[in-house]
Amino acid sequence: MVKPVLLFGYGNLSRGDDALGPLLLEYVENRCDLEEIEILSDFQLQIEHALDLENRSLVLFVDASISCAGAYDFTQLEPARDKSYTTHAMSPAAVLDVYQSIKNKRRRRAFF
Repeated sequence: MVKPVLLFGYGNLSRGDDALGPLLLEYVENRCDLEEIEILSDFQLQIEHALDLENRSLVLFVDASISCAGAYDFTQLEPARDKSYTTHAMSPAAVLDVYQSIKNKRRRRAFF
């Protein structure tokens, strides 16, 4: 059964500056009730992650960033086609765009 909330953290644990996503997931996993929350971690977003968005009421993407105005940013995402030449490192907005394209449905609530 798919849980309604997906908390998706990504980054590379071997690079301390890029490990925020996986480390936050570890923190949540050890301290929170996960009855309604699914935890998913990977090194980077890829095209197949669009399938993980199915049947979710809320999706939260967590990643490290050097462009935050404060300690963190919390932004509602809109689908946007990725302008990169590869699908091996996608943005959260690009994953939403793929989901919308293959499922012919719009995700309502996704944040980064």
